[in-house]
Amino acid sequence: MPRRFAQDRAALQKRFLDLSRALHPDRFARAPEGVRQASLERMGLVNEAYRLLTDRNAVRDYLLAEAGIAGKPVRSMDDLELAERWFELQEQVMELDDPREPVEKFAGELQLLIVSSQERMQELEKKFDAGEESGSEAAETLREMSAAAQRGNTLRSMLRDVERLKARVGLG
Repeated sequence: MPRRFAQDRAALQKRFLDLSRALHPDRFARAPEGVRQASLERMGLVNEAYRLLTDRNAVRDYLLAEAGIAGKPVRSMDDLELAERWFELQEQVMELDDPREPVEKFAGELQLLIVSSQERMQELEKKFDAGEESGSEAAETLREMSAAAQRGNTLRSMLRDVERLKARVGLG
């Protein structure tokens, strides 16, 4: 399959089914033990590849790891400022009689940022799939993807924390 995010789902499924029929352990039930074991191992690889190729996040993680980019956290100044505002909001909630408005406003802002982050990731995936970049440009796109993925994870985590806070103070 091509190294890209937008896979032809029908072609991917057809290839998976073809390989599954050819390698399925039931076809080798009467074969020697070594052949049966090889069939099981290969079928496991086919299943794992299919799982990976049908999950855009898994494809991204695989490509990042392959490029040696995965696991290198990058925090932007925007993320740090947002975290500071979150800490301030948590303090305010304990002091306000009705903290609903500032909490809802912050949650709404996080939701908009999450949508923006997802849109940015889709742009980067399309850019990567276009394949018009040289090796260094493709690596830069992957680095941008890594940063965008980390930002999305940070925002979603923060939104979960806001939801927990709302429940804790009786707003949720």
